[in-house]
Amino acid sequence: LFDISEIIMEESYKALDTLLKDEATFKQVVEAVFESIDTDKSGSIDIKEIEVFINSVCKEMGIGQAPDKAAIETVFKELDTDKSNSIDKEELGKFLRTLFEEQKKQLEASMKKQIISIHFCLP
Repeated sequence: LFDISEIIMEESYKALDTLLKDEATFKQVVEAVFESIDTDKSGSIDIKEIEVFINSVCKEMGIGQAPDKAAIETVFKELDTDKSNSIDKEELGKFLRTLFEEQKKQLEASMKKQIISIHFCLP
C-alpha cells in the first residue's frame, strides 16, 4: 500500500522537522552552505559568488539554461536584507530557515493528500 515516494516524503519531513528544531544542527548547516558559497573566504557572499553557486546548482540538477543576470540580481537582493551589497551568515540563515519551513509545509500537504487518497479513493 505504501510506495517509495511516501517513505521518502516522510523521511524528508522528519529530517526538516529535526533540523528546524535543533538550533545547533541548523547553525552547522548554515555554516556549511555559507562556506560552500563564500569561495573567497571573505566572510560575506557577493553577487558573483551567488551567480557561480546558482549556475553550479543548475548544472548539477541538469538544468540546461541557468538563470539570467536579472534573475540572479533579484535573488541576491532578496537575500541581502540589509542592503549592504553582500550576504552574511545571518541573512543566509534567515533565508534557509524560510526555505526549509516552506519545504516542510509542502511535504506535509503532499503527505495529507496521499493519506486522503489512500483512505477515500481505494475501491
